[in-house]
Amino acid sequence: MSKANGNHLELKCIDADCGDHIKISILEMKENPRVKCKSCKNEYAFNKQLVEQLHKFENLISAVQEAKDILGQTAVAVDIQGHSVKVPYKLLLTRMNSELKLKINDQEMTVTFRVEPLEAKILK
Repeated sequence: MSKANGNHLELKCIDADCGDHIKISILEMKENPRVKCKSCKNEYAFNKQLVEQLHKFENLISAVQEAKDILGQTAVAVDIQGHSVKVPYKLLLTRMNSELKLKINDQEMTVTFRVEPLEAKILK
């Protein structure tokens, strides 16, 4: 795991016959920038720049998680065709799965940051 609370990055194997999810630890990737799919054994190599970008992405999501106590009175507003819907950050954080889209060898790959849901008591 790359951070406390069960947070980790994961990507879906691009092998059409596999599709398994590969967990990524940024700390481990700094030492060895290769990860292997446990199901089909495909290996993925990440250059230094991409490892740093993934680390920044992880830090961004973690910072939002760590700021949950000051986000209690804030909301994200989504405006669609004249209608506005405000989603409280506390609710958003209980459902958040953030994704980073990458294009590798003309194939799109999604790296997902999985976050354990926050405790239900914050919605009170």
